[in-house]
Amino acid sequence: MPHQQIILILASRFGVLLGVLLFIFLWTYRKGNKVANKLLSLLIFVLSFRVGKSVFMELGNGIDLRLIFIGLSTQLILGPLFYLYTKIVLVPNYKLSLKHSVHFLPFVPALFFSLMITKELVKELPTSFFIGLFIIYYGHYLVYLA
Repeated sequence: MPHQQIILILASRFGVLLGVLLFIFLWTYRKGNKVANKLLSLLIFVLSFRVGKSVFMELGNGIDLRLIFIGLSTQLILGPLFYLYTKIVLVPNYKLSLKHSVHFLPFVPALFFSLMITKELVKELPTSFFIGLFIIYYGHYLVYLA
């Protein structure tokens, strides 16, 4: 393994560790905007999970296919978390309600698909299906950034 790859893996592991520690800190921090802190902590946790999944993929040959697809499906959580966090921080007296949970609905079928995926199913489905998933997952995120 080239030393550049080793440095990248070590830096990624360190980033995941810091992300998890920051998640714990923000989740338990009692001062300031508590809702904003919790949303930011969840955003950092999801990003840390995605980076950690990528590190495992780089290191191991036998990573479970479901874990890969669960990591991909978390892309559908990033946009809503970022959107709601910025709303809470930038709009005075902005309150979250149950209606905001609609932003997270696309994650539910993606997670279900991720839990049901098998190597056989991947071989049976056409490549265009996975290209479509890529477009949906990252397009969904881009909509929230716009």
